[in-house]
Amino acid sequence: MDTRTVIESGLAVSLAVNLAMAVVFWTRHTYPGFGYWLTGTLCRTAALTLLLLPRDQFPPWLTIILPNYAMLLELMLYVRGTHLFRGVPLRFGWEIIVSLSFIGLIFHFSYSVPSFSARLLTLSIYWGLLECWLAWLLLLRRPAYFGSGDWLQAGVWIVLSVSNVVRVGLIWTSAETLAPGITTLPLSQNLLFLLIIMSFILIALSQKVMNAQRLEYDYRVSQEQLEQVAYHDALTGLPNRRLLHDRLALALASSKRSGLGGALMLLDLDNFKPLNDEHGHAVGDLLLIEVARRLSTTVREVDTVARLGGDEFVVVLNGLSADEAVAGGQARMIAEKIRFALARPYILTVTHDGEADAIVEHRCTASIGGALFDRGADQESILKRADKAMYQAKDVGRDAVVFVASSSQPADLAVSANFVHLHWHSAYECGHPLIDAHHRGLFEIANRLLTAILSDHSKDEVAMLIDLLVRDVSQH
Repeated sequence: MDTRTVIESGLAVSLAVNLAMAVVFWTRHTYPGFGYWLTGTLCRTAALTLLLLPRDQFPPWLTIILPNYAMLLELMLYVRGTHLFRGVPLRFGWEIIVSLSFIGLIFHFSYSVPSFSARLLTLSIYWGLLECWLAWLLLLRRPAYFGSGDWLQAGVWIVLSVSNVVRVGLIWTSAETLAPGITTLPLSQNLLFLLIIMSFILIALSQKVMNAQRLEYDYRVSQEQLEQVAYHDALTGLPNRRLLHDRLALALASSKRSGLGGALMLLDLDNFKPLNDEHGHAVGDLLLIEVARRLSTTVREVDTVARLGGDEFVVVLNGLSADEAVAGGQARMIAEKIRFALARPYILTVTHDGEADAIVEHRCTASIGGALFDRGADQESILKRADKAMYQAKDVGRDAVVFVASSSQPADLAVSANFVHLHWHSAYECGHPLIDAHHRGLFEIANRLLTAILSDHSKDEVAMLIDLLVRDVSQH
């Protein structure tokens, strides 16, 4: 097969590839960079067309210099397009340096020192370097949507770069000097043209697959973002009211199926509005975010923490004991952990332009109302009972836990201010913020322990509070 036949075959394949890529570009969603790839294939078609022109009828700049530069321009457009497709910044200007140096060498080996082998050697070196650049970009700068199309194109560029290295070696060893005259390598040249023709198809296919895979990835990400917006609170990231109803329905169904207990707790922050009034909603948002974080780290992984809106939160407990009394003790223990976690001082850092602008220390407690799952209870009745228990906690002095064992039993109050309560006075302060905060924490633990003992909480809960108080005192 002579060189002209190979070029004609490559031109036919290139035209078909151009048509296919143009259809994809105009009829489907394509990302930035795909247009550069399409333009690159058009440069290849133009180069092959110019190579078929009779050199005895046209000047060398049209039949030699321009087609060689068009083939180099194809790869430069691929580099630019791949960077743009990947979202990797690439400054303009390098193309000018590469273009001027390449055109200067091809012009020299076309007019000053005519040599086919020298032109082929120059083109192979430039091609090999750009192909290695493309393979590096595809393999080492892999985005989340990296897939089979990227692997395919990277493999093609690696094979082509290796073939160019081989061709450089063959030219270098077969031509003693880059002297005037044409040194041809028909076999290696034709084999390389056949390899390039095959690469036309594989590269175009990989580019289409890359675009499709990124489109599928972005669609999946957009769906996840829509679900996040639809089912989660925008500020805290916790499940919102809609997702809460789904989780509560699943928890009730699981409790009925397995026979295990469950509970729902409603929480309302006691001292939230003064913070908003004094420091603004931005600081209030920081407090809500920190409350959400503390709630999420206090409960178990199987439980659900949701935000109803404002300063109201919900906790759904799953997998409690099948015995109602034991389940009530487990639920109270978790509620006390939550109450204690939320009562710790809040250090809120207000930032402006990425820098700390002010630090606000705030103390905020929570009124917690809870209700255990009943066999025949539905979501509405459980929410109503928990809401009623929460308002009872507020009525008895706030910073309290009120639990309803079942719809047929009265509320079992577990209120820290119902019996004996240790009050912190400013006279107790030593002046050091950290030490004073620790002392206030000891008062809170002691109050919880008094509440647990006097309201006949479970032995496990009392033991837990004693251990907590002893540990904090020993650390102090």
